[in-house]
Amino acid sequence: MTNRNSVLRKHATVFCVVALGFLFTLGCAQPVDNSPAEPGNPVVEDETNGLSAEDLVLVEQQGICPVSQAPLGSMGDPIKVDVDGTPVFICCEGCRARLLGDPEKYLAVLENGVTEDESDPGIAEALAGLSPGDLILVDQQKICPVMKTPLGSMGDPIKVDVNGTPIFICCEGCRSKLLADPETYLANLDQE
Repeated sequence: MTNRNSVLRKHATVFCVVALGFLFTLGCAQPVDNSPAEPGNPVVEDETNGLSAEDLVLVEQQGICPVSQAPLGSMGDPIKVDVDGTPVFICCEGCRARLLGDPEKYLAVLENGVTEDESDPGIAEALAGLSPGDLILVDQQKICPVMKTPLGSMGDPIKVDVNGTPIFICCEGCRSKLLADPETYLANLDQE
């Protein structure tokens, strides 16, 4: 019986690692309509197939990701995170660390509709580690071309070479989308 339990634990561990890897690669994989969504007045897309009926109700009530402020469902199935016994949904795995690192700040977004802007100390902190040359480029670019969110709002911006041009993205989840269709996403920078 002990061997069977050991094998089952090993299979469960492998499954969890593969599932987490899959979720991580989804990240911020799809662009978001950045028009403001209000907490409790969601703009939930049809990407909620994997959620229970109870979770769907919670997603509809919450409406937005407290970190990116993107509509829940706009980047795939929202991810449920336990924050001190309270279920909170985020748009992608890339938002988990920020939510859990400062839950009061992000829960305030849901409670008060408080939004993050460029004066946010988290953005300043994320940009502080950049080289002077990269800081100039980020200041000129301002937003992630995929998510259309301020660079630094999801941690350290990531530099990607797009046909010989350095472009910054908000998180690793945006890399594959940008590289697969650079013209579409780079056009978002021209609109800024």
